Amino acid sequence: MKSLKQYLAESEKTYNFRLRTVANMSSEQLDKLEQHLARYNVDKVSSPKTSIIQKSPAGFGDIGPSAVSTMEIVTHLPCTPNVMQEEIAAATGVPIGAIRVYNEGEFVEEEENLEETTDEDGKSVLADADYSDAEKVDHKDNFGNEFVANFVKNLPKSELHKEYKV
Repeated sequence: MKSLKQYLAESEKTYNFRLRTVANMSSEQLDKLEQHLARYNVDKVSSPKTSIIQKSPAGFGDIGPSAVSTMEIVTHLPCTPNVMQEEIAAATGVPIGAIRVYNEGEFVEEEENLEETTDEDGKSVLADADYSDAEKVDHKDNFGNEFVANFVKNLPKSELHKEYKV
């Protein structure tokens, strides 16, 4: 039979986060980040990996052209991404709008999922003035003199035109 210590050692859980920022963090800010994350029993903080400058980085709204730095954070105590984002911004002095924190696998970067699915023979449907792909409809069934005549003929008789038999 296993002891309580063995069960606790086996049930130890890790929480993985991904920190994305458009701000350039100095080594002092990175040290403050690691010191602040010690309260969550941090296991690992990876070094920042910076992407190329993007016209509009995903997840940051209309921030303009900038490079995105990504870091992986592994902790042993749970925390929500929103709380961690606010605490990192307060600890490092980086504006909260320049930081995004996601759970592992929550945010998949567009560059990783970018697949070329362009159709070279594709044409705009709106540019086709004849609507060649549209279903052919007989317009006589929906409007015109014949339609109105049939409609009036098939109208149910109203109460004003009821005939009573005595």
